[in-house]
Parts: sequence; structure tokens; C-alpha cells
Amino acid sequence: MSKLRKGLFKSAQIPPTGRTQLSGSSVTGISGGRVGHDYSPIHWSKFFDKMDHVEISHDDGCRETLCVYRISNSLDPEIPIIIFLHGGGYSALTWSLTVQSLLDLIECHVIAVDLRGHGESSTNSNDLSTEKFVNDMMKLVHELAIQDCRIILVGHSMGGALAVHFSAEALMQKWANIVALVVIDVVEGSALESLSTMNTVLRNRPRSFETIIKAIEWCVRSGQIRNRDSARVSMPGQLKESSSGKPATFYVLPEGDSTNSTMADDENPQGFPLRADAIPEEVSEIDEVIFTPPAVPPAVYQFTWRIDLSLTAPYWNGWFHGLSAKFLQISCPKLLLLAGVDRLDRDLTVGQMQGKFQMQVLPNVGHAVHEDSPHEVAQSIAAFLARHKLVKGKVELVPSFPGC
Repeated sequence: MSKLRKGLFKSAQIPPTGRTQLSGSSVTGISGGRVGHDYSPIHWSKFFDKMDHVEISHDDGCRETLCVYRISNSLDPEIPIIIFLHGGGYSALTWSLTVQSLLDLIECHVIAVDLRGHGESSTNSNDLSTEKFVNDMMKLVHELAIQDCRIILVGHSMGGALAVHFSAEALMQKWANIVALVVIDVVEGSALESLSTMNTVLRNRPRSFETIIKAIEWCVRSGQIRNRDSARVSMPGQLKESSSGKPATFYVLPEGDSTNSTMADDENPQGFPLRADAIPEEVSEIDEVIFTPPAVPPAVYQFTWRIDLSLTAPYWNGWFHGLSAKFLQISCPKLLLLAGVDRLDRDLTVGQMQGKFQMQVLPNVGHAVHEDSPHEVAQSIAAFLARHKLVKGKVELVPSFPGC
């Protein structure tokens, strides 16, 4: 690798690892970021202890691998497990900063899942129906052998709808011991109303990005995610490399990884950082002798969206139809976190007045509530769970007032 390339990579180092408060350090802008703001991607290991690829299979022949991020490898049955489910187009990494804050407040085990078709999960089926998602979760819970543990489900948007559907089925079929449910910024009425404009919203997004850094900068500057630190770890989970189809997270290096600095240029022609678990192609002595440079320089990396959300349109109604009634019927404690009170539909308005669930509205946030204000969301979840005596607090938790 040339000295110039090595120098460029060293100038875009990822911040030191460890669960500490992130800071907005300055970068040179060489890799496409805005001078004075750090848009470099952050590796998942700064927030999670472990990442596993869990294989599950279905009776219809569908096989898939779900990517699961965890904190706490050994499960203490006295400590509840919080399972986080992301929204459509996002990945498990959307929860990184929320999890970081939550673990400072309460004792819990954490599992965050890349749902089928998202992040680093893979499947041989294009079926993204509610039934498939619910069945995935049932299989995953049993594969991880946590069905008898106390489980708290937290879901955002599509993941919130899935959390409701799964909770209802799990409690009815006794698949799992669901003790609490937290739903973030998804309401049946407003969700169904917004579907008519969803394709327009998707068409107005950039189709691709030259670098991950430029994707993160767009994400922040467009307001999709208002918290730059969250976008730096979350946005790679929404992308894939165009030619190979590999998730963009594959190209995000952990701090201190020098894999690419030891690779020859012909092993990494674009000079792009490769992850530690990447396996370079073996080059035999004969190949080295007969190798000649290609007539056309190799194409540069380009990143596009991990999942084409427009292709999920046939499933949108199924995700959200009947959601409010099902949410209200679930017997365990429930918390609804919203970005605005105007999102409530009639059924939930009546249910909230009857005290069937706790609701809290967070100010100055967009749809990605937990990314824009991760600490406030963590505080709300922790206080809610402590109020119902489901967790042990590490600090004194101030209960939030329902409906505020």
C-alpha cells in the first residue's frame, strides 16, 4: 500500500473505544466530511460486548441468519433481558447510544437484533410480512434459550409494531415471558396516513454515497438523525457496498485495527479499510508472476441503501393495521414514547385517558426519537421499568409523569 493511502487512513482514525461520552472532534475533511465536524463511522464494539450471527430455519424452507448484538454474555435469571427492535431501514446499531445511557441507569441484559433483510442479517426469502417477523422472533428467543427469562421489548416505528404483534402472540401462545412493552413513535392512525407519501419520501433520498463519511454527513444535515454521534454508529447499518452487496458495517474498523496497513495494493486495489475478520484472497506464486495491471482502473466503492424500502410496500398495511387495539389489549405494563402528541389516534387517546398505558412526549426530536435524544429516552425507559419494579436502578430514578 502506498504511503499516501496509509496517511489518508491514519487521518480518519475512529475515536478511542470504551463506553464513554462521545465528543465531536475535528477531522481534516479528506474523506469527504465537513471540516470542523467529525462524521467518521464508529465501530459497534464501542457499545456492545459481542456480535453473533444466529442461524434459524422455518418449516417452509426459509433459512436465515439474524445478526444479534449483546451486552452481558452470561445470563443472570434475576436480571431482565431487554430486546431492542429497530425501525424499517435501520439496524440494531440505531440503539447504540440509548443502550449506553440505559446501562448507566439500570441493571439489565441487552439484545439488539438486525431484523430480516436489514443490517448484517441475511435470508433466502423476500417475505417481510408481520407473520414472518413474529415467527423470526419466536425462533430467535428459543434459539437463544431465553423464553423463560423476563423479557422487556422495546421497538421503534416498524420495530415497535413488531414488538406489539410479538408480545400479543407470545403472551397468548406462551412463547415467552414478556413483562413489559415500550413502543417508540408508532401509532396506527398516523402510520397508515403517512403511507401514501412514503414512496415520495424514499424517492427524494440520495440513491448512493461515495463514502460512508458522506452518507453520515447527509444523514445529519438532512435531519434524518439529529444527533451526530448516533448517526456515526447507526448510519453504516443502513447501507451496503453497491458492487459486493456487503453491509457497510463490514468496512468500519474498530479502533487500533491495522489490517489494511499491512495489505498490498493488489489485495485491496481501492485502498479501502477492511474489517479485521475480512479474509483477503490468497495469491499464489504463479499468480504473482503472471499478474498484469487491469487496463481499466477498478471502480471506487459506492454505498447504497441496505434495503429497498419501496419493495416492502405490500407489507406496510399488515405492519400497522389493527395495531392500536392490539396494543391496548396487551396485559403487561406499556409505555408509549412519541415525538408529538398529534400522533395519537382516537383509540389510543381514549386508552390513555383510561390509564391503560403510560405515555410520554419528548420535545425537539424527529421520528428517530431514541437517536436524537438517547439519554432522555433511556431515562424514560428506566423510570418506567423501575416504577413497575421490573429492574434495579444503579442511580436514583426520577419517575416521569404519564402524559407529559
